[in-house]
Amino acid sequence: MAPEHDMRDTTAVWSFQKRLGFLILALFLVQNAAPLVAWVVPVLGRAVLLPAWQAAWNAVVPWVGEHVLRLAEPITILPNGSGDTTWNYVQMFTMAAISVIVGGAWALVDRERRDHATFNHWLKVLVRHALAASMFLYGLVKVFKSQFSFPSLYTLTQTYGDSSPMGLAWNFMGYSDGYTIFAGCAEVLAGALLLARRTTTLGALVSVGVLANIAAMNFCYDIPVKLFSSTLLLMAVYLLGTDLRRFVDLLILNRPVTPADLRPHFTHRGPRRLRVAIKAMFLLGMLEIAAVAVYLRHHYGDAAPTPPLYGLYNVSTFTVGATPRPPLTTDTDRWRRFIVERHGLGVIRTMDDKPHFFRLETDTTAHTLTLTGGPPDARVQLQLTYDQPTPETLVLRGELPDGPTVITLDRVDPKSFILVSRGFHWVNEYPFYR
Repeated sequence: MAPEHDMRDTTAVWSFQKRLGFLILALFLVQNAAPLVAWVVPVLGRAVLLPAWQAAWNAVVPWVGEHVLRLAEPITILPNGSGDTTWNYVQMFTMAAISVIVGGAWALVDRERRDHATFNHWLKVLVRHALAASMFLYGLVKVFKSQFSFPSLYTLTQTYGDSSPMGLAWNFMGYSDGYTIFAGCAEVLAGALLLARRTTTLGALVSVGVLANIAAMNFCYDIPVKLFSSTLLLMAVYLLGTDLRRFVDLLILNRPVTPADLRPHFTHRGPRRLRVAIKAMFLLGMLEIAAVAVYLRHHYGDAAPTPPLYGLYNVSTFTVGATPRPPLTTDTDRWRRFIVERHGLGVIRTMDDKPHFFRLETDTTAHTLTLTGGPPDARVQLQLTYDQPTPETLVLRGELPDGPTVITLDRVDPKSFILVSRGFHWVNEYPFYR
């Protein structure tokens, strides 16, 4: 095969091992980076390319799992809120296998080539934009605090021991607006630096620091984004690695370094205009992400509207028929707490402190509550009427399994929880640890 035209005019000759290793890495990165760049393209990328890409993998992954890896069970769970499903691991295995097979064959067939400098150049362009898109996405949803919400009313009644590691990490991040925004700004900074050739290496360095912390949190707190965050970290390490020798010479060996080659990708007017148009489209995609983050905050995050009876209530009296039920922890039918959350969620905690989750519909005209919960084959629906003798008191009446029931509840001020009321203090004469 004819050698590539090297637009960077290099004189170094790559060994076969270096060319083989590069091709395997490059093909793996292309498979992971291309969908991220396509995602930024509003119509063609999201409506055409990505659905076709996903459909192809939905066909390939189960086949590989069954016929190549011989998994005991067929893969039926497709990508969802978890990025670490069996589907995702088999996809990553398949990508790695494709990279090794195609990269090995390419290196053997094209073994007369001196280097892959041009391929490396354009791979760097693809990867830095893919990584920038991801850093902007995850950074902006933190800056506008739509990824992590303040601990919910239900969470405030939950013990540490009942929380999952992921839930603990989510509440840790969501508690502090300042820290979440700070973390988001670091990601946005990394993304912004990656967009310019002159600051790509600095952006890669910031990205490595940020993503190493994110990946560590995902692994240590069992957050199911381990594969994706590790792939992003690999992209950042690759970008930083392209200048690794210069870093070592400058920071460790105290040697002079030559300037990086920052010549423009395009020299003719037409391609340069196309480059500007593509960059503008990319930046518009980032603005769209910011708008979506603001929307999510005001519809699903801390700024989301609250329902009419929103609050945490303790049960003071629980009367079935004409008989008051005392608050015994052995009485698993008596209510202990009632929580009205955002987004149509209601929670009943019984005396054994077990939570029961319901979809909650409130009719403020008829003063009725409809709670629907339980598995699909055994739905439970409670129809209750409510009154509010005072703003801090709620009275519920309805037919429960044990008979006609009247429940009196007292509203709990969330500031009664230390986590909510403690706040920030410049001066702490002694550590305030609870």
